[in-house]
Amino acid sequence: MITRECEQFTEFIKVATLPNSRVLEIGSAFGFVALKALSKGASDYTANDACEDHLRILAKSVMDTYPDRHDNVHLLPGRFPEVATLLASESYDAILAANILQFLTNDELVEAFSQFRRLLKPGGKLFLSMLTAFADFLPKEFLISFNANVVPIKNLEDFQNYPGFIPSLKAIDSALTDDSFFAFNIDVTKFLLKREHFAVDYCDYDWTKSMRPWKTDGRETLIAVAKKEQ
Repeated sequence: MITRECEQFTEFIKVATLPNSRVLEIGSAFGFVALKALSKGASDYTANDACEDHLRILAKSVMDTYPDRHDNVHLLPGRFPEVATLLASESYDAILAANILQFLTNDELVEAFSQFRRLLKPGGKLFLSMLTAFADFLPKEFLISFNANVVPIKNLEDFQNYPGFIPSLKAIDSALTDDSFFAFNIDVTKFLLKREHFAVDYCDYDWTKSMRPWKTDGRETLIAVAKKEQ
């Protein structure tokens, strides 16, 4: 989920509000972006989240704030990319996945980017944000090891050996959860996009003060925008 606006996601909202536009948000949580889009006239917005309670809160917010727009929002509970099988190919003009991809495994990420391509219409736009190896909750030792072992990714074998995948966070810091974590960088993001024949419009770290640059040099979050080639 995201709780603040940035230039790239403002562009997603603009696409969402175009006439006859259909968009999909993966990891909608409580609906920060969905509600913004509805307020500006979005008419066909699919909100997905793995937690049904999050979507219930979003549904209530829509009814409380924009009761005449509730038919414009379609709720899709389920974990991505598995839930993508319920959706038709080439259905969406834009897809937003914010701060959700880092929770997927290597194999799930390969499938996720394949589904992104399948679900988007020709020329459709993909908007992403992901946490990186500079995330401030990761131990300093992990970042040192990551920087020492990361190499350019040229094929799937390189991707499977990418040192940014952590099978269990608890294994590197007992204070963390037992969940897996995928720490992105620019190279691995471009590899996944170009492998599915996306044209990369933008891929860079989110150099904003809100991400505490004095602590991580502004590289905690990576933002990417790409276009499905015709």
